[in-house]
Amino acid sequence: MGNGKGFACYGTALDQFYAWWWEHLPKNGGGHVATDLGTGRQTTLLNTWWPYVFDINTFTSTLPAPDILFPPEDVLPPAPPDPVLGIALGASRIGLSWTEPADDVGVTRYAVYRDGVLIRKTVVPYLTDSRLAPRSHHTYVIRACDGSDNESAPSFPVEITTLASEVPGQVINGGFEIHPGASGWFTAAYRADQVRFGWEPPGTAGNPTRCVSVEGLQSTDAGWQQQVDGLVPGKSYWLTGRIRGERIVLDEGRGIGANLCLAGTWDHTGELLSGTFDWRRVTLPFVAPASGTVTVGARLGYWGNIASGKAWFDNIAVIGPQDIQLGASGWRDDEGFRFELMAAPGRGYKIERSADLNSWQELEHLTPVDPVTEISDPNSSGAGMFYYRAVLE
Repeated sequence: MGNGKGFACYGTALDQFYAWWWEHLPKNGGGHVATDLGTGRQTTLLNTWWPYVFDINTFTSTLPAPDILFPPEDVLPPAPPDPVLGIALGASRIGLSWTEPADDVGVTRYAVYRDGVLIRKTVVPYLTDSRLAPRSHHTYVIRACDGSDNESAPSFPVEITTLASEVPGQVINGGFEIHPGASGWFTAAYRADQVRFGWEPPGTAGNPTRCVSVEGLQSTDAGWQQQVDGLVPGKSYWLTGRIRGERIVLDEGRGIGANLCLAGTWDHTGELLSGTFDWRRVTLPFVAPASGTVTVGARLGYWGNIASGKAWFDNIAVIGPQDIQLGASGWRDDEGFRFELMAAPGRGYKIERSADLNSWQELEHLTPVDPVTEISDPNSSGAGMFYYRAVLE
């Protein structure tokens, strides 16, 4: 301590102190009250420093300040994280995320266990576990810790199996079922202090599942991005996804609002998405570059086209020339079960339905002109569970 203000550490001791302090620092704000018995005055000590560092002159001019009362020692552990979600990100990686649990002081870090062994501590509620074997099965539990070294009971276990091989040319976690940070998504922004990025809970903006958002408090160019590898150079692909907007305002003379794009290029979806609009599907055709790698973006604004307002994004995917996918399902009372065929246009496909995965009945035959085609099954109402598949003819 120096003159009752702050603190002083030097050399290796400073590094060790900061490492300890950051690990034990509560991350959720809040505070505690200390009372000066000489004056009766109370002062809030913010969690960002309490009880490890404080300004003694705030409370008394007497050293070593015997008349400061601090709250009782924190002995209550946090609640366990719940729920814990996870998906296989490929043949060697698994992504995990969880919700921050309640604690009377604040959670400072999480301990992640794989198959009963501690593999890492992290201050954020998500993790990418890598260097795993293909087709390997793992069980994960998470424990939450607070600044007083109290540790929660373990979370409910989640079991995940890695894929047999890597799947090239695909957006990972394009439906945002787990935290984007656990699956290679990252953010970029012009005027970053005027942007809010969100991983939205189910039910947000009329969407039944998770999604991400970009909100420009003032005009900006910002978005979520992910690198996609393994494309075949020179082949045709389609970047597609769903967008919703609220009060999106373009700068005067500008023409790009909410969009999907290939970062680092001038390629973006052409629809003028501004103002307030409901969820809609947009698609960007592109040819894979010689590198076989692109960075896809879910973006509000563009180079030289800043915008304000809020946009939500979901179901982002790259469709390749040989891909056949079914996705984005839903229900309508007048049309029954609905879903999307995501496949290269210009080829013939059969949509088939089964009740037992053994016998299959043709539902529809089509040759799509777009990479995403809506399919409905009006006979599915009240008829139990069905399975669907698309077959290239």
